[in-house]
Amino acid sequence: MYKKILFQIGLIVLSLSIWGCVATTTSTAPVAPAPEKGLTLSPPDRIIGDLSQQPIHIKLVLAALVNKLRGDRDAIPEVGFDPKGKHFLYDTNFTYDDFDLRFIQITGFEIQNQTDTEAQLAVEGVFNFKDLFGRGVAAYFAAGYTVHKNGITITQSGTALVAPAIPDIELFFVPKSSFSNVDMKEISSYMDLYLHAVLNAFPMAPTAEERQKMEAYDKTKTGSPGAGDETAPGDYYILAFCKDRLPWEASLEMKITDQPGMKGKPVFETGYVYDQGWRVMMAGGVFSPNTLKDNFYIDVLYNTNPEIKPASINIGSYTNQKIFRTTPQFNIKPVGTPMESVKAQLGPIESGTLFLDPNKKADAVQIQTRLSKTGHYKKAIDGAFGESSKTALRSFRKANGLGDNLTWDLNTQKMLFQNSGL
Repeated sequence: MYKKILFQIGLIVLSLSIWGCVATTTSTAPVAPAPEKGLTLSPPDRIIGDLSQQPIHIKLVLAALVNKLRGDRDAIPEVGFDPKGKHFLYDTNFTYDDFDLRFIQITGFEIQNQTDTEAQLAVEGVFNFKDLFGRGVAAYFAAGYTVHKNGITITQSGTALVAPAIPDIELFFVPKSSFSNVDMKEISSYMDLYLHAVLNAFPMAPTAEERQKMEAYDKTKTGSPGAGDETAPGDYYILAFCKDRLPWEASLEMKITDQPGMKGKPVFETGYVYDQGWRVMMAGGVFSPNTLKDNFYIDVLYNTNPEIKPASINIGSYTNQKIFRTTPQFNIKPVGTPMESVKAQLGPIESGTLFLDPNKKADAVQIQTRLSKTGHYKKAIDGAFGESSKTALRSFRKANGLGDNLTWDLNTQKMLFQNSGL
């Protein structure tokens, strides 16, 4: 715990020393005009999907930082780390070898000083990684570096795990009998448990025959939907996997009750597995994973940092009944359905792939437009995020239980643009 606290303090000191007066919101500082026969340094794109298309200094610096996260697997000969500089590189015991770098979000860039032969620059942003199983990692980075005739020297750098606004959860009902021939000492990691769950989970997606019975019941309202198809009770594990890597300070809880919305009595106690930031929530007991009676309800609660935020948010609700219809009142999700399939239907703003900046005119126009459609903003949509826009933002956040303040974060953006298709 003390090492983690020292790391956080070190990272804050590092950010302050690198940035000075650079804004922490998404901004691209204007490039200082290069001398006629000096260095030509272009700013990076705000959202980077292909590093090869970026200015050479950005491409090399970001590649060097990613290489550090991958355990110095592929050296970048043009870039060196100043041994006398300050470097706080997170995850010395975890590498990103099995993760693809999907895109990079630049949240700050500045040319701090420039001569004919040398320039000092600073850049910060977020790396977004994904693996074949849909697991995601967001890592903040900051670097101060010098471009000179011999290449690039990174004088200060740091990376840290970023807590997602709303992590993805995938939940399974797994028969305890599937573990009968398994040495539990050999299956204690996140990926071991996840693969076992995927291969052995009870199928909770309704069959074609079950759907036909439900459709007939909906039309006639006679008989009993799914009659005769209920599963006999048995010994099962409830395994819920967080598909996003979480920092140590983030809180994740699973509560199981006999009424929706956590209003009933507790049914099963939950245990937790923490594997280098990967979280697994586990419970077990005798129940039927497909029944029209004796249902229980599973809620997953999340808080990016309980020491700062007073309350957790509900990021997933499930039940031990096959889902044939949506249930907006309780937002119940199908068990065993990866959230990636849901996220794939969302636009880049609604899903959080593209994070808007109210300080940018084009982004402010989109935010004002959505605030106007929700009835919170009634002034001209002009891209100037002034007092009226801020009042509307505060009103929207308060009305949606996000807090009575002007915070613009990814969670606020996702809620504001929900069902927008943007």
